[in-house]
Amino acid sequence: RHTRYWRDWSSDVCSSDLKYLLDRDLSALDIHVQSQDGQVSLSGTVSAPALVGKAAALALDTEGVGNVAARLSVQAKP
Repeated sequence: RHTRYWRDWSSDVCSSDLKYLLDRDLSALDIHVQSQDGQVSLSGTVSAPALVGKAAALALDTEGVGNVAARLSVQAKP
């Protein structure tokens, strides 16, 4: 099991986190990624409802990811 705080650098979690770091609408600091056997779970917050889908799509676009459970809440930034 991997999280963004501890990971095997060859894992799909690392690739997902990097995508969130590079995306200006999403924040790797606000989205927590866990992965096991191609199953990815996203938790945390995004600033708009459309970003829940965007975060899930980025994770699904990562090699080795077969399923994404997006448990993200929407919280507008001040």
